[in-house]
Amino acid sequence: MFAPLQSEAAVLMLKERGYDQQKMDSIVFLSGTKAYFKSDVAIEIAQLLTGVPHYLIIFRYIPKWFRDIVYDLVAKIRYRIFGKTTTCDRPTDELRENFIEYKQENAQQRS
Repeated sequence: MFAPLQSEAAVLMLKERGYDQQKMDSIVFLSGTKAYFKSDVAIEIAQLLTGVPHYLIIFRYIPKWFRDIVYDLVAKIRYRIFGKTTTCDRPTDELRENFIEYKQENAQQRS
């Protein structure tokens, strides 16, 4: 499931885990009671994948401080190439099924 960092759902979930969404400018991955940031997100997601991407977990053995420097560098280059927006694009109806807030809206409408 997905949620924009600015969303009510993300703010609440991060607050429950003791994090301030206002201080975040990167992807966050929540799994159970744990929160992962920056390069740790890529490793945790790779662990869930199959095939070649799964082997990215090998980067877990590189110190986090170094991985995060590389992560930030890649992010800067990505922003130069594709630009940076302050809002997310609107997802298609098919993709909306994967967003927490959409699920909550639908549940409220049904009750």
